[in-house]
Amino acid sequence: MTGATFIALINLVVAGLVAASFLAISTHDSVRVAGRWLSGAYALGMLYYVIEFSIRLVSDSAFMMALSAAVLLSGLTAPISASRPVTRSEPSFSSQFSQ
Repeated sequence: MTGATFIALINLVVAGLVAASFLAISTHDSVRVAGRWLSGAYALGMLYYVIEFSIRLVSDSAFMMALSAAVLLSGLTAPISASRPVTRSEPSFSSQFSQ
């Protein structure tokens, strides 16, 4: 096991612990759903790491790269959904392009 693999495994374990803690907190308080979204975001981050490391092991790497991009985008948009109940507003991306 190389040093980079060891560090990646540490990151996976820490992300799993954070995801589990957000999920545990959100199960005790059913009113606040942001913890579930954040837990899902960390779980998608873990899945992204696993897919990225398995790209070289799979023969159809184009599919794995597309799957990796889809998981990354899903993981990046999950915190936006988590912050929506807090800000009580819909995310507006059109205001960035209307200048």
